[in-house]
Amino acid sequence: TPDVLFIFIESYGSVVYKRSHFTPPYIEMLEAMEKGLADAGWAAVSTLSEAPTWGGGSWMSYTSALFGVLVEEQSKYDALKEKYSELEYPNIGRYFGTQGYDYVWVVPIKRRLPENREKMDHKFYGADRWITFDSLDYEGPLFGWGPSAPDQFTFGFIQEFIAKQDAPSFLVYLTQNSHYPWTPLPPVLDDWRELENLDIQDGVLSEVEKKGIPLGESRQNYLQAIDNSLNALEAFITSLENENSILVLIGDHQPPVVSRRDDGFGTMVHIISQDVNFLESFYEYGFVDGLVL
Repeated sequence: TPDVLFIFIESYGSVVYKRSHFTPPYIEMLEAMEKGLADAGWAAVSTLSEAPTWGGGSWMSYTSALFGVLVEEQSKYDALKEKYSELEYPNIGRYFGTQGYDYVWVVPIKRRLPENREKMDHKFYGADRWITFDSLDYEGPLFGWGPSAPDQFTFGFIQEFIAKQDAPSFLVYLTQNSHYPWTPLPPVLDDWRELENLDIQDGVLSEVEKKGIPLGESRQNYLQAIDNSLNALEAFITSLENENSILVLIGDHQPPVVSRRDDGFGTMVHIISQDVNFLESFYEYGFVDGLVL
């Protein structure tokens, strides 16, 4: 039975195909990742999707994808959540739960929501199990949005977690390290456990520091953050013990600052599996072979 992992990649938008300062290095990253995956027996198909939001509002994007309903405004999100904190919305995670899957949601941010808000979230999304910052038992430096443990550490934890489960996992995770302002970034190490031992301070900028970053520097930081995310993902995928695993990687929205609204709402979707016949079934929906579009 395959584990099915829905991984939303923060700020992973189609602007990378629209700007000459992004496209060549981005394609180089994808080609390197594709080779690394292929060497380990994995293949991919890819397409572009339309995000419901631009430059932010990740919760509306992943809710749209998982619930099968377009949530493009905060008011719509709030109304949906209010109603379906009492009723059970038949989202894709709950569907997998009816098929014998353990529905798992990962939120590795080091902050707690107010108790009533957390309860509402848990009822709304309906996961069987929540992996939080406390679950990670992480004591190293924190980075970026949240702040959070490095994505590579969280991926390592997930890999060990799902390998120990008796039931197959349907798991949802939104990456953290490619969130604006894309700096400072944690390194990607050979052993994810060593991230706890980094002798560096937390990589979190103040609002003033964020605003002081020149545009050219933000562009470079963004590329480096996407590279960091793709490297962490490759290391994670190639270490999965269940060779039947299926991964769906979805960009949540265009990046702020380094893109404009007229770049559109496109985000990349990659489906990764070792079952080539399964991947070929997505051709009829406009997917193409590989990671590059």
